[in-house]
Amino acid sequence: MLRKQNIRNLKTEKAGISILRNLVEGFIVPSKDEKKIL
Repeated sequence: MLRKQNIRNLKTEKAGISILRNLVEGFIVPSKDEKKIL
């Protein structure tokens, strides 16, 4: 059950990111290395 929920959450996250990219000018998702610096 946790695996199904995880997959559902990832799909929701991807959808949210694509919406933000379309609506917010300059919206970026930091790379793995950029996250380490933050």
